[in-house]
Amino acid sequence: MKNVTRWFRGSFVIFCKRSIYNRNPSTYDGRHNKMTTDEFRDYIQRSVDRFKGEDEKRPVFEMLLNKSNRRNRKSKNQDEGVDGWYD
Repeated sequence: MKNVTRWFRGSFVIFCKRSIYNRNPSTYDGRHNKMTTDEFRDYIQRSVDRFKGEDEKRPVFEMLLNKSNRRNRKSKNQDEGVDGWYD
């Protein structure tokens, strides 16, 4: 027999285990339940903006292209027997 708990009040928010929000212990205070949907959305957007670096502000396709180019360069250098650090 399984126990089932039903919640009739309050708000729930679900984030990935490894998300910045979920890894911040101060967010376990239920702040999402104290804000409206729009306030919480703005709060999350401000948090995202604060944690983004300049590299992450570039378009996603540009970041993926750069990552692919680095991977190809690394693979080519390994084939040629070149050692070293890569950007």
